[in-house]
Amino acid sequence: MKNEVNAPSVNLFPIMALSVLTLLCTIAAIVMLVGLHNKVKKEQATVEAAVEASEFGNISLDQNTVRINLMKRNASDKLEKLQEIAIPLENFMAGFQQQEEFVDQLIEKEIIVRQ
Repeated sequence: MKNEVNAPSVNLFPIMALSVLTLLCTIAAIVMLVGLHNKVKKEQATVEAAVEASEFGNISLDQNTVRINLMKRNASDKLEKLQEIAIPLENFMAGFQQQEEFVDQLIEKEIIVRQ
């Protein structure tokens, strides 16, 4: 009799869902930080100040600064760079705790399901 080892199956949906939520939370945190950087008072912050990006472009590390290009598809389905956001690496990393808390809230509200 042969010793056969079956490879374990892995459900990647939770990983992909959390990755997408991580990206969305990162965008939200970055947009808020851009508002703070530009010294926009909370009373003056409006929906018009929001940047509506369809996806991330290049994400790079330049010394101790994370640079993220926010992209949007135009009418001809080509990506255009809307804005580049630069954030210190330590602040970028600190945002992951906020993202985890946000994901926990979504699970608690049954908006997403952990599998």
